[in-house]
Formats: sequence, C-alpha cells, structure tokens
Amino acid sequence: MKKTLLFLLLLFSAVMHSQIVELQKLSNGELVQGQPLFNKTQDDVYGYLFIFKKDKLDKKEFLYEYTLLDKNLNKVLSGDFTEILGNYGKSIDVNGIYREGFISFKIDEMYSEYTAKIRSRYRVLDIKANSLSDAFVLDENLDKVYNEEPKSARKSTVFTFWPNSFGYSLTTPVENNIDRGLFAMTPNTMLDAGARERGIYYFNEQLDPVWSLDYNEDATKKKYEEISFLNNKNHSDILVGRRYYNGSKNENLREKGELFNTFLFLNKDSGELINEFSPYGLKQANGIEAKDISTINVYMNSNERVVFLDRIMNTKGKKFVFDEEKITGFSKSEYEISTGKEISRNFFTWDKLSKHLSIDEYGYIKEKGEPNSYLYFHDAILKSNGNIIFVTEQYRTLSGTIMVAGSQGVKINDMILFEVDKNMDLVQYKRVAKDSKNIRNGVKMQGTSADYFGAFDYSGYQDLGDDNYIFFYFNKQRSGEGGRKQRVLGIISSLDGVLKEQKLPLKSKDGSELSIAAAKKGYILIMEKFKDRKKGVEMRLEKVN
Repeated sequence: MKKTLLFLLLLFSAVMHSQIVELQKLSNGELVQGQPLFNKTQDDVYGYLFIFKKDKLDKKEFLYEYTLLDKNLNKVLSGDFTEILGNYGKSIDVNGIYREGFISFKIDEMYSEYTAKIRSRYRVLDIKANSLSDAFVLDENLDKVYNEEPKSARKSTVFTFWPNSFGYSLTTPVENNIDRGLFAMTPNTMLDAGARERGIYYFNEQLDPVWSLDYNEDATKKKYEEISFLNNKNHSDILVGRRYYNGSKNENLREKGELFNTFLFLNKDSGELINEFSPYGLKQANGIEAKDISTINVYMNSNERVVFLDRIMNTKGKKFVFDEEKITGFSKSEYEISTGKEISRNFFTWDKLSKHLSIDEYGYIKEKGEPNSYLYFHDAILKSNGNIIFVTEQYRTLSGTIMVAGSQGVKINDMILFEVDKNMDLVQYKRVAKDSKNIRNGVKMQGTSADYFGAFDYSGYQDLGDDNYIFFYFNKQRSGEGGRKQRVLGIISSLDGVLKEQKLPLKSKDGSELSIAAAKKGYILIMEKFKDRKKGVEMRLEKVN
C-alpha cells in the first residue's frame, strides 16, 4: 500500500514540538567551536559538539571545555582539557568527527586567526567511557607520541586524518613545516607535495592504522599520482578510492584522452584491491557521442555494482579538459565491480529541460532578464528505482569592472529541482521562486567559487526512507504585500514521488540573528543569536512533519 505522508508543516508556536537549549547554560566559557556530528552508517545527525575556552591558566596555557549533546539536544557528557600553545601559536582551531562511538578532536595551532596552521595534534573521545585521550602527534613511523613538548614552528608537523566512508585516511610521509615548504621563499615545495606522497593509510574510528597502500615509488615532479578515499554514502563493504595522475607529463596525456584518472575498489577491512578502472573517455549513449569528463557522485548500494554520475562535454573540442561553462549534460553509468565491465550508460542533455527553461546546449539560461545564467548542482540523489533527483540553484556571474572596487560577484536566483528516470529522461520539474540576491565581494564567481564562499541559499536535505526526501533552503524574502525582507525557511518535499514546496517565515526576537543547521530526520535546528549578549544563543529543534 502506498504510504501516505502529510505535507510538511512547521509548528513554531507549539512548545510541545520544540526542544530548546540556551548555549550560555552549557558553559560560562567562550564558544570557540560548535558543529553537528554525523552518523554515516545511519545517514543521520548523531549529535552536536561544542568547545569552549574556559580559562587562561598561564601565558600560553588554556583550559577548554567540551560538551556533547545528542540529536535530541540532551546533554550526553562534558569534560575539559588543557592545551599549551608553542612558539608562534596564537590560537587553536578544534574540529570533531564522529565514527561508531568515538569522536576525534583535531586541534590545529594557528599563527593567527586567518593564516597558516603551524601545529596539529589529536585527541580521541570514547563516548561510552566518557574518556578523552591525551593529545598526540605522529612520528615518522606513524606511532602516536603523547604529550610531546611543543617543537619549534619549523620542526612541528601539520597533518590531517581525512574522514572516509568508514574511518579515516592519512597520506604519508608526515612532514615537518620545513619539509612541506611552509617557510620556503618560493611556494614550489608546497605545490610539489603530491609528488612526495608515498602511500595512504586507512585508520579505524580510534585513529589506529589498519592497512596501507603504497604508490609513487618512481614519482617525479612532472609525473606522479595522488590517491584519496571517498567519504560518500556507502551501503557496501567496499571502500572507494580515487587515483589522480598529476604532473605536467600526466596532464598532457590526460588532455589528449590517452590517460584517465581511475577509481579503486578495496576491501575496507583488509585493504585488498578488488579492482581499478575508469568510467571516463569518449562514450556513446542514446545515439550521442560525448566526452565523459568528471564525476559528480559515486553510488555504492551493493558489493557487486557501482553507479557513476558524471559530467559530459561534446566532441567539438579535442582536449579532455573540464570547463564548467562547456558542460552539455550528464552521464549515468553502471559497472560490475569485479570485472570493470560497463553494464549500462545513459545521457541527460540540457535540451530535455527546454520545455521549462530557455536553455542552450551548454546550460546557458536566458530568461527573466538574466542572460547567461547557469544551474549549480548541489545534490543528485539516486532512488531505489534508478531515478535521480537533481537539486540545483540558478546563478549568474557578475563581471563588474576593476574600476569599481568589489563590483564583481554573483547573483543567486531560484531553486530548480528535477527528476529523471533510469534512462535519464525527464519525469518531473519544479521551480521554486525566491527573491534574488547579489553578492559583490570583488571575486568573479562561477558556481564552484560561489559555493566555496557560501553564496547559495540551499541548506541540505534529509533522507526520510522509502525514497522520501526533504530539501531545505534559507534566505531573506519579501512577502507578497511587499515591505521589509524577512528570513524564510523553504521546504521542498519529495513524498511518494511528488515534488511540493512550502515557505515559512521565521520571526526573530528583538531583531536577533537567525540561522539553521542540520538536525535529526524530520527536524530542523534553528539557532538564534540575540543582540543582547547576556541572552547569548538559543538553539531549538523544530519538527517538520
């Protein structure tokens, strides 16, 4: 029986649907970091981590306090730790990542608030035991060295355990600041970091090494490889990696279409390489020949097959070089992992949107007085029936002039969502009108740079299960009667295969600042920063169904 779901209704006035936390009641210290933590296995928010600077114990010794809330905003645990800054260290930046009962704290010493990192160290919090490890660095053998006295800035190390679908990864060797070129007169040393890589290690949730993969044995600055592991949604036992062929010699071969970056499929427990292949190249589908050029998403729903969603370009140009303004559409391909055999491939080209948009072969949109605007792709969600929901936002690059400071930037327009079937044919289309906004910061922004600067209104989505989804955006809009702009939470639902929208005005108290953050399924987290500093920040969960 088809599941019936009520359309979303946000009940801001009903206290029974809200859980409220006043941030200043968690600690009387200064908030230095607050962030949601995500549970990858459940595809849901795990909770929220807050770090406060509690007290200054000495000239460069500080007491920090951490508090963990669960996804219902209930306090789970709290504790404190002391950090001593080394020479040239002015402040610390703390970030946390959740993996299966543990939170890793990455602690970076900063030369100043917005400049270079000069030292890194880690702590691991065992949630069940409420036990936080001492701070550690890694030596050249990747052994943990606890409570090491701060070295000079030149001999200190900056390293990162990058999260992947199951644990963490770390590229080797771990270099000190001299070797990585932080103090070099020219940037060549830092730019050549990839050529100095010799391997990548897989670490578990407690930051213990499990297995490694070696590469770059004969690397040169002109010909080397870089490998990383994907942090994608993964419903399999296979860890996906990417091998990039870099350096001028490799880049020349890639431009000619004689060499392509590849994907590695590894057993996540042993590191055994199952297969390695590339979906790129000159491909044919739907009676069209196109260049498959770069990947948007990799979908892993089994141990046997993988689905790639890639960008395509036409064959007019000879070079295989990605150009954001020359994308002609998308390719969806499915491969058998064990053999690398292509099972199916279908293309989506821009003309399939022509009934709804005045759009040319490269995705240029000419409408509503906005010539040469584009669609920026935020998310592409693969449903169980093979359909894909594309979540996009319309934007236009503002060129400006160098004679007027800050005139360059980007203009953000409507949300546009559309769904295609397993053959990449259009099933449904939905435009969500919203007030446009101009952001002029002196940077001539295309989609990628606009996303980097946080220019877009899209705020993410929730998977409710059974192919039902909620999409959010957050911006300022005028009501139908005009007047001043006010904050609006936009909700777009895909329930039982139908796209619907709702706009809900958010009222603040005394002109306070509002923002939203990720929350557990069926909820949104609203944060309100009051003008009166004594009131601080209030967080509340609001139910959205």
